[in-house]
Amino acid sequence: MFISSSYRKIFLVSLAGLFLFSACLEMDDPDVLDPDKVLEELLPLAQRNLVYWKTADIGRYTAIWTQQLAGVRGVEGTIDRYDPLPVSSNKMWSDHYNYVNLYFENLIFYANEANSKAYRGIGRILQAYSLGLMTDAFGHIPFSEADKYLSAHETPSYDDQEMILLHITEIMDAAIIDLQNAMDGQGVVPGPAQDFIYGGDLNQWMKAARMLKLRYMTRFAHFRQEYTELFYALQEPGLFISNADNMTYELPDPLGSENPYYNYDEKVRNTRMGKHLVDMLKQTNDPRLPRLVRKNTSNEYIGSAPGESNFNASFPGTAVAGRHAPIVLLSYPELKFLQAEASYRYGEHEMADQAYAEGVKASLEWFGAASDPAWEQENVYKENVTIKQIIEAKYIALFMQQEVWSDYRRTGYPELVPFEDVSEKIPRRKLYPEDELTHNPHNVYQDETIFNRVWWDGNPGEI
Repeated sequence: MFISSSYRKIFLVSLAGLFLFSACLEMDDPDVLDPDKVLEELLPLAQRNLVYWKTADIGRYTAIWTQQLAGVRGVEGTIDRYDPLPVSSNKMWSDHYNYVNLYFENLIFYANEANSKAYRGIGRILQAYSLGLMTDAFGHIPFSEADKYLSAHETPSYDDQEMILLHITEIMDAAIIDLQNAMDGQGVVPGPAQDFIYGGDLNQWMKAARMLKLRYMTRFAHFRQEYTELFYALQEPGLFISNADNMTYELPDPLGSENPYYNYDEKVRNTRMGKHLVDMLKQTNDPRLPRLVRKNTSNEYIGSAPGESNFNASFPGTAVAGRHAPIVLLSYPELKFLQAEASYRYGEHEMADQAYAEGVKASLEWFGAASDPAWEQENVYKENVTIKQIIEAKYIALFMQQEVWSDYRRTGYPELVPFEDVSEKIPRRKLYPEDELTHNPHNVYQDETIFNRVWWDGNPGEI
């Protein structure tokens, strides 16, 4: 996307007023700024914006519809009852364009100014990550004309979801080239004070780029019902090899030390644990249960069913919603379950079994579950695992990750029981925001409901 000088000026004035720049910087002429200095101060803020946006409405509503969480009051209660209004999407939409995508656009611009291939590669990966969450939630969205949101008189057109997904996969290839060039000395490289995810480790960022590309190759494989390319891509070198590779935002940091899930549960408290996930964990006495779920005031693990609004249900546990728990963006368990699924669909069932076991073990390790050899013998080491078993194990391992919603839409697992007072179906997309319906009526898709399918979800089979 082309960034005009006025676009940069609006961004930098806002940035100066809110967080970073001192009064000595010449804000009337952003072109005189030292690009290296801008990059150092912009990257940590851009990462923080992404994480706090990802863990807010766009992720919370998804977790409610996949019954990992339950809304018990407020807007979250209407989401739980499948009765959202378009206005409920306003904040997640505007925050993405004003505080996430905008910051990554400027990060990429100043990386070009500084000839920093490292910052540009990282910016591309993070922008593509946020773009993927948006298009998975809404389908077709503005991207190529997103800068028009900075003008009160212009309305952006919508990019086709298929083209957006192609862009994500292609930009990951470009990001890997950037990072390789950075390792050869092209431009300044961030350090731990700027990069709260990988601390400036470019090898780790390249692994993350490959992982993100694989995530979206899965969408194309599902749509085409052809998994050969994905299967072989998942066997290539340079992928995650353990939880040490997980793409996580580490807390605390100088910009805000509390885990946003923890902060929400302490101050807002509109959600509780979903009954489906809690019951899955209790059914097998899963050792991750006390790490993923807090006991309620009756010293029990309880979840709230869709529409039930059970205020006595449990809150999320400390492994995910602890005060300083890290926020996961991409993980080794996700990779292993992708390998298990692709291997199964390609007919390599022994490989599927092995990847499944490695995924479950990695999840147990990541969440700090207590060792239980008897449970592991029964639940980790399986022969001829099925798609149902793979996706249900992934559902637990990716607790609070939007990817579980995409997995449900692709596979129909886990077998969720919807809020039947409203629908026999689980919602499959978010509503376009009221602001778009009102101010961009000629471009927004006017007649979408939460039960319509996004583009890649267009080959449903029996799902």
